[in-house]
Amino acid sequence: MQKRTREILALVLLGVLLLVGVGAMGYYMLVGHNWNVTASNIDDSIGQMDGYTVFLYEGTRPSPAEAERISDAQPLLDEQSRGISKETRESNGGGDPIDIADAVKSYQEKGATVFMLDAVDMTRYSEPYVVGKNGKRIGLMSAMSPLRKTEVRRAVIGLERQETDYIVALTNDAMLCKPIVGGISIIVCDDPVEESPTGEYRDSSYCVGVPYIGEIQAVVMSPSGVLSSKTITEL
Repeated sequence: MQKRTREILALVLLGVLLLVGVGAMGYYMLVGHNWNVTASNIDDSIGQMDGYTVFLYEGTRPSPAEAERISDAQPLLDEQSRGISKETRESNGGGDPIDIADAVKSYQEKGATVFMLDAVDMTRYSEPYVVGKNGKRIGLMSAMSPLRKTEVRRAVIGLERQETDYIVALTNDAMLCKPIVGGISIIVCDDPVEESPTGEYRDSSYCVGVPYIGEIQAVVMSPSGVLSSKTITEL
């Protein structure tokens, strides 16, 4: 009986130690990630971004005030459906919108490798392809609603076969952020369900939304592969 009791106690103790170990590892990963993001923000602010990769794209979401105006004025909605005009872009902030070319130049001057993404017309990535710069090979693809898991997976496999370092997917369906497939490093999601452009990890993918019209989103990848994002409202 005593032997049996000792065995049970040993199993209980082992279970407790495993739980403590898993909790400690999770806490370490969380703290470590936060420290890496803080380091990225510091490097960005002081202008030392050698080894960083930055993805930039323009905002497409109307601000709450602009959304109300659009609902009251069908011509504005028609204009929105044809693309974002500079007049429309200025109406959100009441001033000049940020030029994405200036944001690209700013990050390049800091030493980062910069890729521009087109969040306005995501269908341009319906045929996946690879772009390369400074030794980085980035696979670009889109996955539009309604999502078809087999087609998304086929596109990912096709890009992986081209020896890409990272895969970026643009979508108008928040379901891709579940995620429904693996292998995608960054998911740019323009879906009303994703109300905030603040990025976060969803399993192995980093999912980030789009900012307001006239703003620019920067997705920053550190030399160690840690992802973070920020909304640029002024330079």
